[in-house]
Amino acid sequence: MPKIIQTENGWCITSAGKIIKDGMTNAQAWRAMDDIQNEPVSASEVAKEFKEPIAPPTDFEMQEFMSGLVHIGNARGYSDGWAWHQFCEKFGHTPEGMHRAPKKPSRSVWGWVNRKAIARSKQ
Repeated sequence: MPKIIQTENGWCITSAGKIIKDGMTNAQAWRAMDDIQNEPVSASEVAKEFKEPIAPPTDFEMQEFMSGLVHIGNARGYSDGWAWHQFCEKFGHTPEGMHRAPKKPSRSVWGWVNRKAIARSKQ
């Protein structure tokens, strides 16, 4: 099994007592070791390998979010367009086909609205 050791020429990769590559920086040695073992170099690369793609929100989830925004907007006395703009900011498209019926918002809707308010207050 290959190992990384430090020599007077820099870092090197050895296997069974023989030098495979020599005179590298520490980072170069780890990247070369990665090539030899075909493994990711860093923890972030490992996370990228195993991270599952995020599924797009369903129509039901978007409707729940929109209804929660309408409820919050009505309770706070905001204009009718507030919920529309918040929806566009969250999902990146207009709420076409979404009903404007208010419904008690979930914790995730409250959390999103509060995070946006905090971010605006810090500007």
